[in-house]
Amino acid sequence: MKAPMKALSPSDAREVGPYRLVAELGSGAMGRVLLGVSPDGRRVAVKQVRAEFAEDTGFRARFRREVDASRAVSGAYTAAVMDADADAPTPWLASVFVPGPSLRQAVDAVGPLPAESVRHLAAGLASALIEIHRAGLVHRDLKPSNVLLTDDGPRVIDFGIARAVEGGESTELTHTGVVIGSPAFMSPEQADGREMTPASDVFSVGAILLLTITGRSPFSGTSTPQTLYNVVHAEPDMDGVPDELRAIVAPCLAKDPAERPSPKELLELVGRVTPTERPWPDGVHRLIAAQRAEVAAHLGESESTAIGPVEPLPDKGNRLPWLVLAGVVAVATIGLVVGLLWPASTVAGTALPPPPANEIAALADVRDEVLRAGSEGARVMHTLDYRDVDGGLRAWQSVVTGDLLQEIRAKAEDSKKTIRQAKSVTTATILSAAVSELDSAAGTATVLAAVRTRVEREGAAPTDKLSRIESTLRRTEDGWKLASLVPVPAT
Repeated sequence: MKAPMKALSPSDAREVGPYRLVAELGSGAMGRVLLGVSPDGRRVAVKQVRAEFAEDTGFRARFRREVDASRAVSGAYTAAVMDADADAPTPWLASVFVPGPSLRQAVDAVGPLPAESVRHLAAGLASALIEIHRAGLVHRDLKPSNVLLTDDGPRVIDFGIARAVEGGESTELTHTGVVIGSPAFMSPEQADGREMTPASDVFSVGAILLLTITGRSPFSGTSTPQTLYNVVHAEPDMDGVPDELRAIVAPCLAKDPAERPSPKELLELVGRVTPTERPWPDGVHRLIAAQRAEVAAHLGESESTAIGPVEPLPDKGNRLPWLVLAGVVAVATIGLVVGLLWPASTVAGTALPPPPANEIAALADVRDEVLRAGSEGARVMHTLDYRDVDGGLRAWQSVVTGDLLQEIRAKAEDSKKTIRQAKSVTTATILSAAVSELDSAAGTATVLAAVRTRVEREGAAPTDKLSRIESTLRRTEDGWKLASLVPVPAT
C-alpha cells in the first residue's frame, strides 16, 4: 500500500525558491520529493537531491544541463518541469504535481491490471517516450515507481535526472554507493555497462508492462548481481500473458536494442485505444481519490472538486461568448473562462478525455514550433485571473492574430468589470496535443489539444473540466499564432 505523506519536521525548510513546502511525498536514492505550492496557488512536486550529489564538482553542471533539456518535454503523459535551481545549497527541481499512486503502489494494492488497462498504460508510456526522446533525453531510470497513474492515464516522471547523477557519458551503475536505476527494469546494455540509447527505455517499458500483467518483476533474482545477470542473459517468464499483450511486450524485451520497436512502432503494436475517463480498475481510482483527499488535508482544504461538464451558456453564435458576458454573470460561479471562450452548443455534454495516444504518435514528426504554438496558445486562452485582468488579456492578444485579435481588442474593455466581479482564477493544463493539418507553404496549421481547465472562486470548491480544442494557426512575422479556437463536440 502507499505510504502516507509525512508532515514536515521542525528542522525542515518551509520554502524552496518561490514554493511553500507542505509535506513530504516520498524519498529515494536521489533525494526527497516534497509537496509544494507556487505563489499563484498551483501544486508542485519539489525534488531536492541528496547532499552528497550536490558536493560532486561536476553534478551541478550536469543537473543544469539535464534540467534545461527536460524543460522541452511536454505532452499528455509526462509531468512538466516548471522550475529548478542548480546553484542552491541543495539543488532542486519543481514539476507539475500529479495526484495518484505509482504503478508499483497500484499493482501492490490491487494486483495485476486487466488487459485494456495495460494497453492504456503501454500507449501512454510510448507517447511519453516520444516526447522525452524528441528532447534529446534518454530516461535511464524508467521503472514502476517513476510511472504515476492519474484519472486519465499514466504520467512518466524523473526523466533526465539519472544522467545528472551518473555523470557525463558514464554507464557506471553506482555513484557514492547508490545504485542508479532499478536492476530488474534496466536494459541489458545498462546492466552490462554499455552505451544507453532510446531503445534502452523501450526495454524498460517491456519489463514494466510484464510486471503490470503478471504482478511480478520479470528478471528479479536473489541478489542485485543475479538480477543483472538475468537481465542480460535470461529470457523473461511470459507464462500467463495473453497473446494480444505478448505481441506488445515481447518485442520490447529483445536483448538486441536494434530489434526493439521505437516508441512510435510500439504505439502501432498497441493499436487504437478507446478513450475513457476510467482507464484503471476501481481500486486504482480509489487510490487516486484517497491521495487527492490526503493532499487536501495537508493543505487545509476541502477536497470536493467536481470534474464534469459545465452548464451551457445562452448561444449567441459567437466564437468567443465572452463578447456577450454582460448577460451571463451568474455563469461565472461555474467557470468563467469556459463562459468566456465557448458557445453553448459545443460545450454541453460529457467531458472529453485526451485524444487517443496513437493519434498523437501518428503526427509525432510534425514541426515542433507549430505544436508548441498551438499548445501554448490553447493554454493561455484558457487562463485568466481576476486579480490581473489586464495582464491576462494582454497574454491572450500575444498568442492570436487576425479577426480573433481584433475581436479581443474591441471587446476587452467592456468585459473587464464583469471578469473582476466574478473573482475567478482559471488555470489550464494541456494534457495532450497533436498537429492534425500543416500546410507550410500556405502558412496554416491546425492543432488538436486536450485541455484540463480548473476554475477557483472564493467560497466555492474548484471545478475541473476536460475538453478537446481545435485551434487554427497562421504563420506571422512573430511566429505561429491562433486564428481561431473552437471546442470539438462529443461524437
